[in-house]
Amino acid sequence: MKLKVLDDSETPVATLVKSGALDLSKPGNLVKFIPKRPKAIVDAHDDRIVLDLMHVPAIGNNSRLKRALQIVSPLVGIRSVETDGDHLYVHLRATPAGLREAIVALRSV
Repeated sequence: MKLKVLDDSETPVATLVKSGALDLSKPGNLVKFIPKRPKAIVDAHDDRIVLDLMHVPAIGNNSRLKRALQIVSPLVGIRSVETDGDHLYVHLRATPAGLREAIVALRSV
């Protein structure tokens, strides 16, 4: 992970970034101490950051999206998550074992 100060800021954090004093090998520990951290970040430790997008009000309060996720979630799982430069790749996998649960969710519409 790379961190760069974009302007001539002299805040304490900017000074730490410029000096290289921050340990960037464990970004989760940095994220854990962000003041006013976004609600979607539910946990952070070492090199792991856990996001729950349902904590974002625009997503969590959307009843149509919740309904669609109840139907699709049993059928699709995350196979892997990878990064490449500035890109984040989420690889999905079909899980036919969840077909029964998806049908039950679809019938309860």
